[in-house]
Amino acid sequence: MKIISKEESEELIRRYMSQAEDYNFAIAPTGIPCFLVKNSSAIIANDDGSVTWFAREISICMHSFIELRTGEEKTKTIYIPLCLVNPTARQFAEVLINTTKSPLDGRFGSKKAEAIIFTPDGKGVAVCFELKGLPIHHVTLQLFPQDHASKFKSSHCPFCRMVDSTQPNGGV
Repeated sequence: MKIISKEESEELIRRYMSQAEDYNFAIAPTGIPCFLVKNSSAIIANDDGSVTWFAREISICMHSFIELRTGEEKTKTIYIPLCLVNPTARQFAEVLINTTKSPLDGRFGSKKAEAIIFTPDGKGVAVCFELKGLPIHHVTLQLFPQDHASKFKSSHCPFCRMVDSTQPNGGV
């Protein structure tokens, strides 16, 4: 049973990708994933330099977006795309997924995800948010044949477009 059709999924991915921020990925010495968004105006800081924020995951099959809203009087919402189709992008997503494991039980989703999102000019925020869809899809990839992820390629996802279609299994 499908919740949304392939066409509906593509349209949602197109819409969020059109608003997505370009970023570089890194891992802090503490193991927390970091997203350096390239747009200096992506995060709105308060007058005192603090950042008021709200973050959540939007999950669409093998793609998720971190929705980050910052600011108080004037707000800004950005979307950070995550892709499980592209093997390299999947490694970034795995770092984020692993932050949801509690040391007590070792299960995905037993605690909120953690990430640091910042801009080139130093505005940033450490966020904690529920990450439910991405871990489920990640586990699904472990259970299905290797080419399963390629069925969810999106023509609107820059990570999917980077997958080399000349490799066996679509480079996945």
